[in-house]
Amino acid sequence: MHLLFLSNLIGAGIIHEKIHSAPFGITLPVKAFLNVDQTEIHRFSLLYRPTGNIEYIEVPMLQVGKFMYVTEISGDFMKREILEYYLLLELVDKTEFTFPERDAVHNPIQVNIDILENEKSADEVEKSTSEKNEEFDIVGLSPDFVIISPQPGERILRRDLFIALSYFPMQDVDPSRVKVYLDDSDVTEKANIDSSYLSVPSRGLTPGLHTVRVNITNLYGQKYNDVNWSFTVIPGNVTEIGVIKKQSSRFWTHYTGGVANESPVNISDVNFIYSIDFDWLVMDARYSKSSLENKFNQPYDRYYLNFKNDFMKVRLGDSYPFIDEYAWNGKQIRGVNFSFAKGPLSLNVLNGKTARAVQGNPKENAMEISQIDSTSTDWIITVSRNNYTFQQDVSAAQIGLTFGEKFHWDFNYIKIQDNIPTVSKEISNAEIVIRNDLKSRINSDITIDDYFTISDTIYTIRFDSLKNNITNLFGKNDFLDLPSTNWIGSKPKDNFIFGSNIQFSLDDSHIKLSSGFSISLLNRNKWDKLTSISELDTMAFDTELDGFFLGSVAMDTTKSLSQYENYFNFGTAQQPMLPFMFQKDGTSISNLLNMPNLNRYSKLQLRYLGHKVELGSKRNGTDYHSLLNPYLKTNYTESYMSDRINLFQNKLLLFYKRSKITEGLYPEQTSPTEVLKSLFNIALYPGSGLPTFNFGFLSANRNNNENKIISSISYTNIDSTTTATIPFMRKEELVMNQFNISMTNQFQFWGDQVLSVSILLFNQKDKAAENLKMDTLQYIEYFPLDAVTESYGINLKSIYNNYWESSVYFTTSNYNYGWNGFDYNNDGVDDNSNQVMKNYKFRVAYHPEKYVRKFIYGFHYSTSRGDKYLTQYNFNIGILSEPIEKVKLNVYFDYRIKYLGREIKSPMSLGRAGKYLNQERLKAHGISSEGMVSIFL
Repeated sequence: MHLLFLSNLIGAGIIHEKIHSAPFGITLPVKAFLNVDQTEIHRFSLLYRPTGNIEYIEVPMLQVGKFMYVTEISGDFMKREILEYYLLLELVDKTEFTFPERDAVHNPIQVNIDILENEKSADEVEKSTSEKNEEFDIVGLSPDFVIISPQPGERILRRDLFIALSYFPMQDVDPSRVKVYLDDSDVTEKANIDSSYLSVPSRGLTPGLHTVRVNITNLYGQKYNDVNWSFTVIPGNVTEIGVIKKQSSRFWTHYTGGVANESPVNISDVNFIYSIDFDWLVMDARYSKSSLENKFNQPYDRYYLNFKNDFMKVRLGDSYPFIDEYAWNGKQIRGVNFSFAKGPLSLNVLNGKTARAVQGNPKENAMEISQIDSTSTDWIITVSRNNYTFQQDVSAAQIGLTFGEKFHWDFNYIKIQDNIPTVSKEISNAEIVIRNDLKSRINSDITIDDYFTISDTIYTIRFDSLKNNITNLFGKNDFLDLPSTNWIGSKPKDNFIFGSNIQFSLDDSHIKLSSGFSISLLNRNKWDKLTSISELDTMAFDTELDGFFLGSVAMDTTKSLSQYENYFNFGTAQQPMLPFMFQKDGTSISNLLNMPNLNRYSKLQLRYLGHKVELGSKRNGTDYHSLLNPYLKTNYTESYMSDRINLFQNKLLLFYKRSKITEGLYPEQTSPTEVLKSLFNIALYPGSGLPTFNFGFLSANRNNNENKIISSISYTNIDSTTTATIPFMRKEELVMNQFNISMTNQFQFWGDQVLSVSILLFNQKDKAAENLKMDTLQYIEYFPLDAVTESYGINLKSIYNNYWESSVYFTTSNYNYGWNGFDYNNDGVDDNSNQVMKNYKFRVAYHPEKYVRKFIYGFHYSTSRGDKYLTQYNFNIGILSEPIEKVKLNVYFDYRIKYLGREIKSPMSLGRAGKYLNQERLKAHGISSEGMVSIFL
């Protein structure tokens, strides 16, 4: 099934395509997607800063559809070489998500600003861009003004901040047409404006970089060029002299308690952050303690100590590095993360562990009886380790050379391996379950209760008791075997990966060519070692030492495994089975480019006439594997072409992408599946006070190009000598189309209103099934994959005054999967899967003047009818308060009642329309009540 619902497509959290480069001085749009209901969002913001700044500027993300949010970064901030930003999502229960996910504050996304020749001003760049896009804006008059405070580029204390501009020499200024923007937000109504002077209130302005933009028009309707300047606000407690330039700290704690699905929930955590700036060095420290921390799982606690200056960063503790897109892209490491960048040279070195050793819970089968050899009079009872985790050690390095925007090259290697000695061979207090075939062996002369614990006919015994009394408990000469290797639990793994990336830029970065590769070697069991080429030659069923691997591939017998043992442990469970360095002709260009353990990519970017065209291809081999990225898709190739166009100063965005994906690299083994995808998107942002629109269309055709519809396979049943034949369908052809449209509009009616409307239409047709009759499909037990989804949503957020606001949210979705006449649910009822879901949400927020900052009241009612039955009532209330300055207390209570069941036709009303709830089913599931209280301090 390729579509369960839209949320399955985009997952949880923030979906965003990183912006790596942008033009100089031009407003930059930022777009992101959420699958969180708008009513659950407390704030969704973009935080950005020019490189070198300590503080971030925060601007809200504007919803333009059910899932899509956009905002803009003013062109005034696009004048340094690098801009840094990250996204912050905070839910009403104060849960926070960021993009990037790991430590976004200190590791934000970096945007390279294309500095044009001769360092053109922003006005010149915008004028040039306008000419390219054939826009016909009227050139404004030159203003005559004096910036009173603060001066351009000035660093000013927040307590001393005063924003004022004088245009006294300018004649006939029309005050009613003067517009003032602070950080691209219209603050005209708050400003004091007359014919020669204006000032802007600065109360509540946060520390960081800020920009003022003023539009001036005279009485004759003539416009002057905008007045722009920027300044930096410094917190009041910052001193410009002394050893310590700045320091700050923050402490907060969360507690969530209640009952969910009749199970108690008690979760808490304590967090502390401290930062100190010595001007030449910045130090950050963080510690998070979670109540979920226990020795039988991977750690929930987090901590780090971070040092950085202009060219070096050292982090001790937890970090989330990016080494390679394929091998290591954000996986947590606990250890040392060192990076250095000076001039063209950059270096990143890591050493630590990505998984800690877990011995296993003694009460949950940490040791088990894995085998009993009863072929002789004296039995051999084998007890093996299980349910453990080896410590996973990691070392990595990346070195790079960068020469401006013209050239970049890097090389990286990663070594990941399980540390076998970190897991004990024995756990003395492990509770071992006695197998049924061993119970009859128990010595009848002993008192069973003295050794065994019996519960529901299950016998358990501590391992130390079993080990010390093996001959008393069972046969006199029975033997207890404790293997040192190949336990029944997970096997120790070894993974070595190396790769490289290179990029060239031409014609002032209008042309960019980049390519890269990553090669992996994986051993799934270090216990089963290979020590020589001859063992590789005679592996598996190939018993002849002939210089050919499995009798077919010529090997280079001059090589020795010991040459590489410092990097990788070879074994019978290695992947690939025959690495390229041991193949006689494995180093040819063709063989290297098509190695099964190779991932490679190449892409060409062209930026001309307002277009950003990208041509690319990638190939992920079948045997490529990274222990730090285990869910990476492999065994496919993809080629694509995309074009992004920004028109009318980024008010109209057009995007088109066409891609061809082939799943299955070896047609002699399987029939490759070809997927053709087309994506087209139009986004319109006409400006403040006007509605925004987003239109998207996606189509895909999935086809394995197999003309033979029905095939058969013969096999011998393992329980008999008879041969059976089963038919199966090899033909696959799915056609999918998806259309979505969203609109968001802000308007004034009984306060500030924000209205959002979204529509999603999805249709999938199984063309292969259409060519066959229903009885044939039923005979071969093939279930057609047709699917239709319709989803409609509307949301209205209202701000009535400084005290009251509300939001109303409604969605309805109709989902239909499969054909009638097929038992999709495997319950003996022939019907397709159909589901109708509706959600109603209402939320009110009140902002008192004193003590309590905010009261939140909410009600949520949802229903789901069809194949599954669900009715849920959800009540919640929250309080946000600041009883003491700088101490905030948030309490959130959530209570839910669920009715679960299954709708089937009632035997008493088969002739009537409609369906009735099976009461016995409901009673079996019960009525679920959930209560949850969260406290954030």
